[in-house]
Parts: sequence; C-alpha cells; structure tokens
Amino acid sequence: MDRRTGWRLRALTLPLALTLPSVAGGPEAVAPGDARVVVVDLWATWCAPCARALPELEALAEELGPRGVSVVAVAQDSDPSVVASFVLRLGLERVRVLVDSEHRLAQALDPPTLPTTYVFGPNGLVARFVGWRSGQATELRTAVLRELGDPAPGAERSLPPWSWGRLATPAMQMESGGLELGRRIHMQSVREGGALTTGAGGVQCGCN
Repeated sequence: MDRRTGWRLRALTLPLALTLPSVAGGPEAVAPGDARVVVVDLWATWCAPCARALPELEALAEELGPRGVSVVAVAQDSDPSVVASFVLRLGLERVRVLVDSEHRLAQALDPPTLPTTYVFGPNGLVARFVGWRSGQATELRTAVLRELGDPAPGAERSLPPWSWGRLATPAMQMESGGLELGRRIHMQSVREGGALTTGAGGVQCGCN
C-alpha cells in the first residue's frame, strides 16, 4: 500500500455545506447534522454494478438508519428525471438519492471508478470501497458497525480501516482534477451509453 495515498484518503472529509438536488424534491445536505455515520455512494444510471449495489445500500439503510447511519447515493447523471425513474424502478425508499450533474462532490472525493462508496465518521473517512463485487455488502456493513462501536464477527483486519475495499489496487493510481473528472465522467457516459466495463482514460465502471 502506498502510505502517501493512504494518508491522503484518510484525510478526506465531507463538504458539510454542500447541498444537492434530491429526487424526493428540493435541495438536501449531503451530510445531515444528526448522522453518526454517513455512507456516500457515487454512482450513475448507466453503470451496471451501480445498479447491483443500490439494493444492498437500501438494505443497509433500512437496518442501520435507526442507529444514526445516513446512506446517500449521489448520481453523476446530467438528467434528474432519468435518475428519478431509475430509483422508482428499483424501489429505493430508505436511501437518500441526490443528483450531482456538475460532479461537485466527485471533484471533492475523486473516485477512481463508479461506483465508489465512502464511509465517513465524525473524524473523517474510515473506509472506501472501489467498484462493487460479491461480498462487498458484508464488508461495507462491517466498516459501518465498527464506526458505531459494534463490530460484526470477523471485523478484525490486519489492514488499517481506510485501506479496506480494494483500496490498494492499481485503480488507486488514477488521479483526476476537478473539471477533468467531470469531463471524463460525461465523456464516458456519452461514449458507452449503457452498462460500462471500462472507459479508456476515463472514470471506470467497476464491473467485476
């Protein structure tokens, strides 16, 4: 693991003042003031693994929402109506779904792929999960429970918590700057149109 990268990621914090349009209507803060833990998932409707992740996030929100866990899925699509239809089709009710067509949050968090899921506690980032694969819902739940002070069986890991979720992979080496990130997400969605497997020179869709 690249120690510099690990420390950079651990220092990430949510922009508390940032509000984004919600599919439920009106702007909402990305990080509610009363949340103990905030799970942020950056996704898009054109990303197949993103669609697989969302029902798992819904289950997490239903289980741990009463304990102060806020789960927010921030769509990178340009058309809010497409996102709203997608969410309705999936039947999401517990996950807060926001639309970030200008990629403001993505510029702050710099995801190497979609989806990328972050777990934030009071002191900042505690875990990041790149892409979506079988078994990842369990790892995500374990990271959240650790932050709540209630670790699940098998929660003990040899790696520091911010390195969970395939953090130490080649995808970590993909760097991006603000406007460049937005351009790559946009170009990838236009180029691929449907479910993505990769985008040469762009933000990848973690289809594994």
